[in-house]
Amino acid sequence: MTLLLLATCLMGVADLALTLTFVTSMGMVELNPLARFIMSHGSVELVALFKFGAMTINGGILFMFRERRIAEIAAWICFIVMAGLSVKWGMYTSHMEVFAAEMHETQMVEDARYVMMAE
Repeated sequence: MTLLLLATCLMGVADLALTLTFVTSMGMVELNPLARFIMSHGSVELVALFKFGAMTINGGILFMFRERRIAEIAAWICFIVMAGLSVKWGMYTSHMEVFAAEMHETQMVEDARYVMMAE
């Protein structure tokens, strides 16, 4: 269970690093409305605090109840979701050059889910 939570947290840190890289360079579409709201404040530190806080609280709860079957199931679900997100990031970054050109051509920046922050 500890390794499972650690792997999930490592993927969460990678997600944060990639999110901050793209949101501060060219912008991106953020599908999570809560994260999008936090990003609207323009603070990289606030985004990082939110992400690390959520990982700490969620991971702590699952670790505290690690001996219960439901906590292990929840930890596996978190791991699978983060693994899927990691695959999605891999596809996103590999197609970024084409996507960046298309994004500006199709006026995607007018999408309400599009966010961009200053470094």
